[in-house]
Amino acid sequence: MFDEKPLSCDEVVSRHRKFKETTNASSPVLQKPDE
Repeated sequence: MFDEKPLSCDEVVSRHRKFKETTNASSPVLQKPDE
């Protein structure tokens, strides 16, 4: 899923969050409240 060297936990989380935000922005229908 990620290229090259293993990422630290923080990097994985931030990348995943950024990806999730991008996906949600593109597809508002798929948005779910996290809280």
